[in-house]
Amino acid sequence: MGTDANYQFISTGVQEEAKAEAEKLPEVKPEAAPQEPAKPATETPESGETEAESSPEKTPEPAGETADPVQEPAPKERAIKPLKDIKEEVKRSMAEEPAMEAMTKAITKASVFVQDNYEKRLRWEFDEKKNAEDEPAAMDLDSIAAQYNLVKKETGLVDFTELSADALGSIRVFQNMMVQGRQSPQLIPLSQILFSNFTGLNEYEPNTVDDNWNTRNSYLYWVAQKVDTKIPSLEEAESEVVKYWKKQQAFKLAMKDAEKYQKFVNDGGGKLMSELDDVPSAKVVKTGAFTWFSSFGSTRFSSPVGVTGAGEKFMEAAFSTEQFKAGVAENESRDTIYVIQPVVEGKDIEIVGQDFLTNQLFKFKRIPDEVQQASQIYRRDALMDWYEEVNDRMKVKILDR
Repeated sequence: MGTDANYQFISTGVQEEAKAEAEKLPEVKPEAAPQEPAKPATETPESGETEAESSPEKTPEPAGETADPVQEPAPKERAIKPLKDIKEEVKRSMAEEPAMEAMTKAITKASVFVQDNYEKRLRWEFDEKKNAEDEPAAMDLDSIAAQYNLVKKETGLVDFTELSADALGSIRVFQNMMVQGRQSPQLIPLSQILFSNFTGLNEYEPNTVDDNWNTRNSYLYWVAQKVDTKIPSLEEAESEVVKYWKKQQAFKLAMKDAEKYQKFVNDGGGKLMSELDDVPSAKVVKTGAFTWFSSFGSTRFSSPVGVTGAGEKFMEAAFSTEQFKAGVAENESRDTIYVIQPVVEGKDIEIVGQDFLTNQLFKFKRIPDEVQQASQIYRRDALMDWYEEVNDRMKVKILDR
């Protein structure tokens, strides 16, 4: 909405009035054979359906007499929220659709501009008489972002692990995959899609992806440079080695802080983490209820609110820690450590899993897809551990060709 806009929101409610009386039943002629009189129909406020009213106090009336009028119960009044409580929600809802349309138009227009630059570069690269002076100029990303009201970001040269930790690479996209001999929609991270099709990527070719699960943002992206995998020299890898060493030292310091907060919670006498003075309230996030695995699209670890990349150790701590006690676990990428406090006592994970398997295997006579896909995760991890152990024992050295 613009600065000069003047909108008012009104919340109204309607309450049905109870009918004064039900319609009278038609009289039965005296000469007709005795019959049980029809019972008055009533309308329930909850369902709106009519059903015969059977009351033990009422006795059958003689033929030829009309039934007493029946008073319908007044429907319950609907709860109406004050305008001040819903005004922001209404404004946000009204602004959402125009914002989505504007974002789609901006992405489309910018994509046309990048596509034109891509085609010019293709023609130049395949020109047998090309020279450096005719190479298309690099795009002015700041100008493009300003013109189409977009946010510019350059990732730099990244590998699979680095892109997976980036906001763009972590976007999950639906793709049909073969699972047990049939097509099944799977949620695949964009980083995995890009690196699995690395040889087929064309430099400067624009692509778009929508993050419908988290940020509701759309992204226009392209690859500006590709470098084949190689074993770097010590001089080339020195900066990465230093970065890795610093990360390990930071991990140890973060673990000490997490264990300190864990002690505060366990000594708090069953209080919630948010109620303890020793725990910064700004760092406390309510995740809500979640399961160990999520089978929406593809089986993977669940994504609790406020947790980035929850993995096996996080789930083990979450489901093995007693109610109102605290557990400590790092996420899958080991760049964040969480102090976990279960506040709702649920069924033991073994009982829940046993009930699920019993129903699936013996009642429905099937091996669940969740079991098959979870087993693939554990099989992959076991194979990776085995390969690393073999390499260490055999002292395998990978040489650059």
